[in-house]
Amino acid sequence: MGYGRYLLAMLLATAAVTGAVVVLHEAGHLLAGRASGCTGEVALDNSLETYTKLRCPALQGFSLEAIKLGGFFLVVPFAFLLFFASRKYSLIALGFNMLISLSDISFISQAPFLFAAAGLVLVLAGENMLVNSALNAKELK
Repeated sequence: MGYGRYLLAMLLATAAVTGAVVVLHEAGHLLAGRASGCTGEVALDNSLETYTKLRCPALQGFSLEAIKLGGFFLVVPFAFLLFFASRKYSLIALGFNMLISLSDISFISQAPFLFAAAGLVLVLAGENMLVNSALNAKELK
């Protein structure tokens, strides 16, 4: 397999992992919402942005925060399991999940900045591992 095919395979795998993270993230909001008595669905708007549309009875405090955090926490087990298959993609999945969860955790003081920094570090570490594995692949030399 040449570098071009290897690069394409890495890009497709990265796209699949990040796509799965988005689906699981939105499903986490939906499941947390349903557990809190809401109804709804995951939607895709004209700009291809996903979001969870919920219709809820009056929510207060914990229920609203649980729905916001549901997106992040449903992806964590996926990233953990992915760790056993590919540490590189696990780091990308967890880091990307942290980045797309920024608006969900805005109720936690200083957390958005810390989440963004940690998420970016994890994504870059995973991508760095992918590039190094491509450069060191024996079948490409």
